[in-house]
Amino acid sequence: MSSWENVLNNFLPEHQLELTEEEQAYIPVYATEAFATDYKETRCLFARFLTPGIWCEGVETPWKFTANNEVLVTHKFRFLIFHLDEVNDFDFIRRTATFHGKQIKWDTLYSEWKYLNNRKVHFQSPSTSEAEDTQP
Repeated sequence: MSSWENVLNNFLPEHQLELTEEEQAYIPVYATEAFATDYKETRCLFARFLTPGIWCEGVETPWKFTANNEVLVTHKFRFLIFHLDEVNDFDFIRRTATFHGKQIKWDTLYSEWKYLNNRKVHFQSPSTSEAEDTQP
């Protein structure tokens, strides 16, 4: 039985709560099937991250794997996001970062980095990337 199946067996649908907007924003980008629940007087969040289950004790607390309570660390999932070593200030939850001082976001639909104006980031040629960023 997977760790996510164990979560679902321990927290039946009648004990699963709707996520607030703040909680929804805190769910990692590749997580699915998220819900909140009250556990030992704490509102905890649970989600399915790829295949395993993850949980945390609310917004701004570290996400952990349900199978072993190991903290979900960004660098373990570098294979999901290209050029992660070339960006700064990566926020795994909000999937934002900076590149050459400009705000960028990870587009999960196209699996690529984009500026906030939706232009593609070109890592091989920063001047091309900046030029695209300033065009109307």
